[in-house]
Amino acid sequence: MDQINADVTPSLHPSVIEAVDGYEQHMAFVVEARNTFDETYKTLAAIHDARRAVADDPTMTDTAKLLAMGDFAEKQSEKLFRKFDGAVARLTLAVRDHESKLTAPVQQAAAAPVAAEIRAHVKAMKQGERASFMNDALKAGDTQTITAVLGAPSYLSGLTEVEKQVHTRAYHSKANPDLSARLAIMTKAKELLEQRGPLVHGELERAIGGSWAKVSAARQAANKSKAAFALPQQ
Repeated sequence: MDQINADVTPSLHPSVIEAVDGYEQHMAFVVEARNTFDETYKTLAAIHDARRAVADDPTMTDTAKLLAMGDFAEKQSEKLFRKFDGAVARLTLAVRDHESKLTAPVQQAAAAPVAAEIRAHVKAMKQGERASFMNDALKAGDTQTITAVLGAPSYLSGLTEVEKQVHTRAYHSKANPDLSARLAIMTKAKELLEQRGPLVHGELERAIGGSWAKVSAARQAANKSKAAFALPQQ
């Protein structure tokens, strides 16, 4: 685990990604998310260090110190927000791709006559019995039954389209557990980026020792002061 810094909230430490279930096995799929938190955490720590150094400068007023810190942090914030946005965008595409694989149509493998009999058998069941039957078939690895039902239109087996989608997802998840595990960790990483990203704004203010509104006011005052010394154009 990376070093803990008391200046920075632990909510932005890279360990929030490392703690996600399945990280060790599938870290390659969330490495960008982990690195985004890592860079953010280290950048915030560096800004805190810079403020302590500036605080010891006797030649600067408090307002000048805040302005200097604001200028420094603003450049860093642009990079950090781009990293968060980029990581979320790429994870969104990856999650969408994995979702499509887990909900892809099931290919019917059984011979047509047998498959038709299986579907007729399932259709004759009551709804609760039908769900239990499908779950039992999935647990037993009864591919013939599963593909006969899911490889055909849902109404032929008395299923609703939603029920078919649920069973299809369960079938693909069991057939490819790694795919399901990767989807789970990428989804969680994306959620963490979306939830924790907004914290960066406040953490930057805390690191520079003042609000962005105060930085803006100081910058306007500094610009006005500089303008007063500008010589008129000849």
